[in-house]
Amino acid sequence: DAVPGNVANGRQYCLNRNNTIWPYSRPFWDYQARCAGLLRFGEPVVDILVFLGDDPPVKTLAHLLPVVPEGYNFDTTAWDALEDASVVRDAAGAAVLRLRSGMEYRMLAVQRSVVLTERQRAAVEAWRTAGLPVFEARGVYDEVPVPFAPDLHYHSAAQLDDCVRFGHRRLPDADVYFVYNHSARPFSQEVAARSPYKRIYRLNPLDGGIEELSGSGNGLQRSRAAFQLELAPDESAFIVVTDADLGVEDAGPLPGAELETRLPGLWRVRFDPARGGPDKAVRFKQLMDWTAHPDPRIRYYSGTAVYTTSFRWRPGAGGRQFLRLEGLNWMARVTVNGHDAGIVWCSPWQLDITDFLRPGRNELRLEITNSLYNRMIGDAVEQSSYTRSSYPLVTADTPLVPSGLLGAGIVSVPGGSVPPGPIPPGPIPPGQIYK
Repeated sequence: DAVPGNVANGRQYCLNRNNTIWPYSRPFWDYQARCAGLLRFGEPVVDILVFLGDDPPVKTLAHLLPVVPEGYNFDTTAWDALEDASVVRDAAGAAVLRLRSGMEYRMLAVQRSVVLTERQRAAVEAWRTAGLPVFEARGVYDEVPVPFAPDLHYHSAAQLDDCVRFGHRRLPDADVYFVYNHSARPFSQEVAARSPYKRIYRLNPLDGGIEELSGSGNGLQRSRAAFQLELAPDESAFIVVTDADLGVEDAGPLPGAELETRLPGLWRVRFDPARGGPDKAVRFKQLMDWTAHPDPRIRYYSGTAVYTTSFRWRPGAGGRQFLRLEGLNWMARVTVNGHDAGIVWCSPWQLDITDFLRPGRNELRLEITNSLYNRMIGDAVEQSSYTRSSYPLVTADTPLVPSGLLGAGIVSVPGGSVPPGPIPPGPIPPGQIYK
């Protein structure tokens, strides 16, 4: 019954009932299930196969790999997967390398420092003669000169902590792209998918909502699969390109979201005394980071604090209404006028509350939960014992972790995605997966 209890020899405290965020983690698991479930369908589309050599230990090491440009994905392999590989022609007549597994690649790249045996050299030259693009890296960070169009055409900063990544699955009637903005900056750009299909949908893995995206007016490279992609910092989405009608309305050009209502600064906040919080509710004249509060019972608090406030809302020109939470650490369960609206736990840090709002006065309740770190640090500073672990995770000098909420507002978005429907039982046929 100790909190956090077993911490795996100091590596981290575990996913168990003593984890403060465990009772609020269902949306995280739902997100994982939607992503993993959808990515099981079809076959992976990977353009480039990188041969790592056969000298043990065979490892994928970033400093040895040739640089693959944005817009392409790659796999790595030793030679055993290349046994019996052959060059064939795809439906468009391009040469592709087909492995005995059936996987196909449009290009082979040989990692630098790899010395091909005579048999391997003969096979590579035969594939090259048959029309397969082959690149053999020589210098450090050589860029692969890819001779065909990107799988997903876009441009980001292409840095480790500032980039856009994607994965691609091909179904019999659709191309499915999982895209992720691994950046602290929003991404807004015209993107073109290498797909023969015409209709473009966006699937939200947080709630399963679907919207159809309008094709770009310019049409990047005149591609039929060109569209405007908008991603908040650290946001992910599925892009589905197909000819099927998924039964949703075209969202039209993505509008600029306008902050219509800024929620008031006066909040009533109740902390849990059993976790070291104040005995009575406190009032925040403005939202703030708990670690900046002068009261150590709040500064070191870990667990759930209940925020309540009221605000007036007047219906506008329609559209969906989103509660946007700024500087939230780590998650919040949202209740509007007594209705459970859901949990906010990741980018874009907002939640559709349209169905719960009413004209005039509205009541808002937020259950905001952080991790146990600050209370463990407070125990080390104050020599208190609200927490106890099998191995020390922190000291009195460990920096506090940002906690609480910094801002909140109601954002009106014309249109919006279609709310998710019930998930049918059993395997879903590919053509029906998005319905």
